[in-house]
Amino acid sequence: MLLEEEAPSPTPLSLLISIGAGCIRPCAVAFGVYQLVKTDNPERVLQKYFNWYYASIGLSSIIRLTLVVYIQDHFGLKVGFGIPVELLLSYAFFFFVGCPLYVKVNSH
Repeated sequence: MLLEEEAPSPTPLSLLISIGAGCIRPCAVAFGVYQLVKTDNPERVLQKYFNWYYASIGLSSIIRLTLVVYIQDHFGLKVGFGIPVELLLSYAFFFFVGCPLYVKVNSH
């Protein structure tokens, strides 16, 4: 039960992960758009991209508000926090592995 457990104090790693996630989110939309610049029908592709992007944001919010809370209630706060941390670390790994394939735009 959540009331019976003491909430864990934030560790330096968890603070670093939360800062990193906050810095990535505003840039994710623009970064994704740059990957689609060289298409035949850019207007239609961008419309699909934004539809899927915001649909995935909504779906992830639903999962975050239901599944993660369920895990925290039934398995504890450490497991409930550990699973999202592991997922975020795996996303960072795949980002860096795929980095050579990404379209990079020089700033002016």
